[in-house]
Amino acid sequence: MTQTPLASPRVAPADMLNTLLGIADGSPLAQLRLQRPEATGHMQGSYDALFSDTSATAVSRTERFATALRVAALHAEPAFVAHFSKLLRAEDATSDWLIADILTGAAAPSSAMLPSVESSSPRSQARPVRLQAMLTHADLLVIRPAAATPAALAALQQAGLTAPEIVTISQLIAFTSFYIRVFVGLALLGGSDRAAPSTKLGPRDAPNSGFTQGATGLGAVDRAFRSRRRNGRTARRPAWSAPGFPVLPAARPRSSGAW
Repeated sequence: MTQTPLASPRVAPADMLNTLLGIADGSPLAQLRLQRPEATGHMQGSYDALFSDTSATAVSRTERFATALRVAALHAEPAFVAHFSKLLRAEDATSDWLIADILTGAAAPSSAMLPSVESSSPRSQARPVRLQAMLTHADLLVIRPAAATPAALAALQQAGLTAPEIVTISQLIAFTSFYIRVFVGLALLGGSDRAAPSTKLGPRDAPNSGFTQGATGLGAVDRAFRSRRRNGRTARRPAWSAPGFPVLPAARPRSSGAW
């Protein structure tokens, strides 16, 4: 595959990571990203498919931006909170209450492991059932991804989401988490004096009461992959795919060095 020559360091104006990071043409970070053109192109292509292009499923733009905003808030990443808040306001001029509600909920997630959270909030009760289910799913996959079980999928189905819509929203949550980590890594390489990401990112609910990596958790997924390898078969999971959920052929990178 022919790669973009490094002698031409111009970055694509539509690349969202470059925009959010303020990467200038010809800068060291621009040169660094040009060394992996496939990765850069696939990341922007995934962003466009999830947030810019017309969705292949009935997940609305408001639902997509709201769910991504929840993920950004759970990761405590101000640049992405501002970015998805702006997109949500542009889609719905009356969404200020929803943005405030999403950010408040991210401070006290409403996952299935924390059933009492937000139950008495008038704003939370005013959310559409579909969106509430999506935000709860985001809390689960960001904070306790290994606890994802078929029950989580059933909750989405009960809220009215179809199987393709569940795949879309799960991929959106996983990709947004991955995208934020790439953003933070590039920011640190660029000399940002931000706090170490380990203080903000990753699962936040350390207590394991009521949770084990048993037959329906990440341990089962790992055992399944090891079993495939022992049987002479291999399976590859994209870096941003959600544990506990199937990887569709369309989600796999088109080049072995893409990710």
